[in-house]
Amino acid sequence: MSKIKSQVKCLNCSKDFQKLQSEIKRSKTGNHFCSRSCAAKRNNIGVQRNPPKPHNCKICNKVYFRNYKHRRTVVCSDCSPNNKTYSDVIKELSIKEYRRRSSLKEKHPSWKHASIRNFCRSWNRHLQNLSCQNCAYSKHIEFCHIKPISSFSDETKLKVVNSPDNLLVLCRNCHWEYDHNLLELKSIPQRI
Repeated sequence: MSKIKSQVKCLNCSKDFQKLQSEIKRSKTGNHFCSRSCAAKRNNIGVQRNPPKPHNCKICNKVYFRNYKHRRTVVCSDCSPNNKTYSDVIKELSIKEYRRRSSLKEKHPSWKHASIRNFCRSWNRHLQNLSCQNCAYSKHIEFCHIKPISSFSDETKLKVVNSPDNLLVLCRNCHWEYDHNLLELKSIPQRI
């Protein structure tokens, strides 16, 4: 027994196509589409599936929405003039300003210094492929501050604390020896 087909018009693309009578009866609204793609295009007009989520600015804590072209932005447009990145803004902060930020208020002072050292690693990636300045070990290196973070005044900018001029590239053992005064600065060869 052959099934009866009728000619119908797609509501989206206005293309004529064949549809079974039983399928026409099942469609209570009378909407007929030639494909799932046409149905989705027509039914999803004005519907936003993934609305933008609110984010808090890392600097002023103001709520903002990210532009989908720049998903890595963590600061609002007011705090980011000339498209400065979060890293650029943090470099210009003094140690005192950085410690007063709302995200750090409840943290222990040693944790705050650890986060400053963490910035050092991200800002000086070009030095990570070097070997130890003292023993030439190249499997694992660490950045050692020549002048410790705690010895800087509170008005010093983070870019000065973490500048390559204040860093030694040492292996873990040489770093420990330097921190415990078993290795002198004058005995360590300069970085090339």
